[in-house]
Amino acid sequence: TQADNERSNGIVTPYKSKLIDDSLKREVSLIWQSDELSRQKPTVQEEAERGTLVVEEVLWEALPNFLRKLDATMVENLGEEYNLPIDAAPFKFSSWMGGDRDGNPNVTPNVTREVCLRNRIRAAALIKRDVADIASRASTTFCSDELRKKVGENAREPYRA
Repeated sequence: TQADNERSNGIVTPYKSKLIDDSLKREVSLIWQSDELSRQKPTVQEEAERGTLVVEEVLWEALPNFLRKLDATMVENLGEEYNLPIDAAPFKFSSWMGGDRDGNPNVTPNVTREVCLRNRIRAAALIKRDVADIASRASTTFCSDELRKKVGENAREPYRA
C-alpha cells in the first residue's frame, strides 16, 4: 500500500505514522464488519447495476486497448494490409440482466424498461465524458500543410475550412 511505501522509504513522521495506523485500523474494521456474502438476494436492479459496473470500470477501457494491441500485432506480424478495420467489432456483448423472463416474478416490463433506460443514460454519460476529453485535447489551431494550402486566407483559423 501507499502507507507501506512511505514507511519503507523513511519519509513518515511520527504524526503521519499515527494517521496511517488509524486509517488502516478503520479500513480493517470496515472489512471485518462487512459481510463477504450477501445474505439477501439482490434486486433485479441491483444485479443489473453490478453488471453495468463491469462495463464501466473494466470493459470500457480494456476492450479498446485490446483492439489497439490486436491491430498493432496484426500489422507487425502480417503486414499493413492486415490492420484491423476501424469499424471492427469482433466481440458482441449482451445481457439478460433486467430482462430475463425465466420465471422471476420481479422481472416485469417496468423493471426491464427502467434497467434499459439507466443503461442508456450511463452509456451516454461515458460517451459524453470521452468526447469531452478528446475535445479538450484536440487543437483548433494546428493543421497540415495540405489543409493550410486549401484554406488560404483562413490558414490562421483552419477550423473554419
